[in-house]
Amino acid sequence: MEYLGSTSSAAYFHTAPQRPRHPINETTMRDSYRSYRPPQHHSLVYSHKVPWGGCVESGGDLPMLNTARSFSHHTPEDWFRSNRAHYQQSDACRRNAEKLWVDTSQMIQSKEQLTRRAQAETDQRLGVRIDDIAHWSSELNFELEQMSKESELLQHLKRRLCRALQEIEGPLQMAQECLFHRQKRMGIDLVKDLVEKELVEEVIGIKSSREQIRRFIDTSAKQLEANRSAQHGLQRDLSDKQMAYQIDARCHRLRSATAGINYFPGVDRMDLSISLPESWAKCSDNNILRSQREHSVSARLRGEAERAMELASRHMWSQYNTVNVAFANRIHEIASAKSKLKTHLDQTVQQIFQTERTISQIERALREKEGPLKLAQTRMEERTRRPNFELCRDPPHLKLVEEIHSLQDTVRTLRLGLTEARRTLQDLVNTKSLLESDLSRKAHSLFIDQELCMGLRRIYPSTPRLLGYT
Repeated sequence: MEYLGSTSSAAYFHTAPQRPRHPINETTMRDSYRSYRPPQHHSLVYSHKVPWGGCVESGGDLPMLNTARSFSHHTPEDWFRSNRAHYQQSDACRRNAEKLWVDTSQMIQSKEQLTRRAQAETDQRLGVRIDDIAHWSSELNFELEQMSKESELLQHLKRRLCRALQEIEGPLQMAQECLFHRQKRMGIDLVKDLVEKELVEEVIGIKSSREQIRRFIDTSAKQLEANRSAQHGLQRDLSDKQMAYQIDARCHRLRSATAGINYFPGVDRMDLSISLPESWAKCSDNNILRSQREHSVSARLRGEAERAMELASRHMWSQYNTVNVAFANRIHEIASAKSKLKTHLDQTVQQIFQTERTISQIERALREKEGPLKLAQTRMEERTRRPNFELCRDPPHLKLVEEIHSLQDTVRTLRLGLTEARRTLQDLVNTKSLLESDLSRKAHSLFIDQELCMGLRRIYPSTPRLLGYT
């Protein structure tokens, strides 16, 4: 930016008469500067102020000053340069001040929006936290009711066990025959499942029925203690949740204009937390899981105790039904697994066909990329023959480089996809073989349980059962 004009505030400035105009050397080099002096034949009258004070009027030629005693320390070039520096400094300062004003206004607006967002997010998180507390309180309350009911049922069963006692007998030979047939299962199907467990229990149940009932009585007492311990944990956790719900609900209702709020310096540095959201939820979840685990153990114990009472009254019939139910469940599991295996086998075969088509598509895509890649590289190679300064890194050159890289990445990706597809095809073929082998084993196990064992148990003798209600 250039500034035109001059100032007139100096004490030594006065309007001088018009002088003849002479060509002025426009160069700014110090060596080419020449002081201007009017011709000798002009008579000039000047009024100027000397450095030691006062004004001197002179007419005609000015006396020549002694160079050694000259008071001039700067050249006009220095003077103009100093003015321009001051103008530029003034412009820079104003620009900085305007930028500071704009930045400050934007900063204030940004911080205000940040404060509002922070408050809104805090309210939203408090609401979520309240919902979480209400959810866990509901879960704890529900599990507490279930545990109370389960404890009552287990207490009632314990009283029944104390009254139940009966002589029993069992068809040992038939149970051993079923165990013998089930040993013919193959591979992974040779599992010690519930059916085998019940068959073994049927073999030894006649001799151990009395001891079994006494053991269930002791186990029921211990389980009742475990139930009460889990119930106490649920009650304590539920009480804490209710108090935390009241506190968070009160905090959620507070606003900036709410009466009673105050400064609490340093409260953000006082971390009295003893848990994190994950560990907080994990604590309640552990209490519920513990209660559910004890509930499940208690329910299973009641089921086993029911079977023990049936054994005590008439073990043959009760164990017959138990084993038959176990066989039915196992047969259903095997049949369901066989059906699922068949479905998976069909899907695997279909996926093999689909993978083969995918491989063909990838191979076709790779062939289709050969032409564009050759074209781009040929163009690139041809353009390297441009002479001299024509060998420029111009936009076509950059685009060709980008195109080649893109095509190379595409080819690399397609090749990786082709390798992955071929590996997947091999995995699918291996999986097909495994499914076919497992399907054959399931059919063999189903024949043993459904035809051989259940065929024997169709002639199982029935006996009356006596329950411990009296």
